[in-house]
Amino acid sequence: MIPSNLLPEGSKWCVAGGYAACPALAGDTDIWVMVETDLFGAYELLVHHLKQQVDDEWLIIAPRPDAAGADFVVHQLYVDEATVKVAQLYTDGRQFHIMLTYLNSPESIIGRFDISTHQVALTATGRVVTGPEWTPVSVPPVVSRHTGDRTTARLAKIQQRYGHDVTS
Repeated sequence: MIPSNLLPEGSKWCVAGGYAACPALAGDTDIWVMVETDLFGAYELLVHHLKQQVDDEWLIIAPRPDAAGADFVVHQLYVDEATVKVAQLYTDGRQFHIMLTYLNSPESIIGRFDISTHQVALTATGRVVTGPEWTPVSVPPVVSRHTGDRTTARLAKIQQRYGHDVTS
């Protein structure tokens, strides 16, 4: 599901969202790394690991959100109050986004997703976890948590991706 060297050994992670819903139609793979404490310490360890494992040409590291001068990008890096985006990278012919989160389970991660179709996760052991409002790709998606204009745009994009009528 993800390259074996992508994360430090012992990382607790899941893939959640579009790739978990339908790998064939996903443009990228979102990897959620769960940490219990010290989000910024985990950020430093993960960045160090990625720089050793991935060719610099294909790795984009997000600035550490609490770094001086990073204020202008914090709103783009934080997924919410418990999650920060660490990197975007290309390896094995695929695009990956890696997020660190205080959320401690796949269920708590996908329970915050705004569109029903993407309330699904795949764990490191291959277990499929679905959220409370999950709908399979064969069913038109619904908004499970509205986050403003971004949710409306994402709903139309996801409806189109899975072949549902955008006007309904």
